Amino acid sequence: MKTLTITLHDTDNCGSSLQAFALQHFLITHGIDNEIIDYVPAYTQNNGNPFKTFIRNIIFRKSYLQRRKKFQNFINKNLKLTKKKYKTYQELKNNPPQADIYITGSDQLWNNSYACGNDEAFYLAFVNSEKVKKISYAVSIGKCNINENDLKLVKEYGNNFQWISLREKVNVGDVEKVVNKVPVVHVCDPVLLNDAKEYDKIKKFRIIEEKYILVYVAQAINKLELNRIVKEIAEENGLKIVFIGTYRSKCDCDFHIKDMDPGDFLSLIYNAEYVISNSFHATMFSLIYNKQFIAILPKENGNRISEILELTNLENHAFGKFDKIPYITSEEYIEINKKLKIFKEESKKTLSNQIEYK
Repeated sequence: MKTLTITLHDTDNCGSSLQAFALQHFLITHGIDNEIIDYVPAYTQNNGNPFKTFIRNIIFRKSYLQRRKKFQNFINKNLKLTKKKYKTYQELKNNPPQADIYITGSDQLWNNSYACGNDEAFYLAFVNSEKVKKISYAVSIGKCNINENDLKLVKEYGNNFQWISLREKVNVGDVEKVVNKVPVVHVCDPVLLNDAKEYDKIKKFRIIEEKYILVYVAQAINKLELNRIVKEIAEENGLKIVFIGTYRSKCDCDFHIKDMDPGDFLSLIYNAEYVISNSFHATMFSLIYNKQFIAILPKENGNRISEILELTNLENHAFGKFDKIPYITSEEYIEINKKLKIFKEESKKTLSNQIEYK
């Protein structure tokens, strides 16, 4: 049985690359033939803003080139892609790769605030045959308050799916309303499907020798408050401060790593004493590696993080929700791991009902 996945796999974003790797790795290690459709439209390379990206890449040219090279090495080494590369939706529609099952997801593919959410490719519109199966796995809409326009393409193409699974539970009811008899379920992000040891295969060696707190903030927040909390944790535990995620630092730090790839990302989280981030996947890997962490909820799509905090009873680890720095005991992590395992096994079971794997 041949399966093809379409997702954001080539964006210089560690979370996107890792979720693409995670789903494919899970499928292949369970006996399913899978390739990722090498669909890389221009907007995935310029973050939807060509001019801003052009200027940024000139200012930080050395770091940008190093980072791009490392990402390409990661993709070439760890992702199994289709032989043909597609740069436009029309190319994909005119000559689609063939499979028995097509999978869209995960990541924020159906979030119409981004270019990908307005791209018919990620709704599998290029698959016209009724003889094949179309499903989504842990696809994200990325919003709590949804209006009719947010689900325009879901309504148009979702009824052609045989199964839809979403990463955020809050959106299940919204999608059920616009698709007729298609099952819509809530599942875990692909990175949770694999055990932590599976990521050792791609995790880099330790990068910073000193003990450190890791800060990954991709979106602007209150820098003064962030600095205060970061310094409090660092001074309390005798830690250096390492910042990653953007070319410009969002807080005072001892180390600023600008050319990080997915292997570096995993290593930096795994070896950190404490993690502060507004990245969903940084939060997920903090949980997978049983780290101390604080999650900063993005204003526009914070439910993707808040739901996992609720599941693990760690709501007080959200930035601004605590009076003193929160820590997680080893006993608490035993219970957290049990909850995550139940969620993982439920997701694996419902996926296996759509794709029979070993």
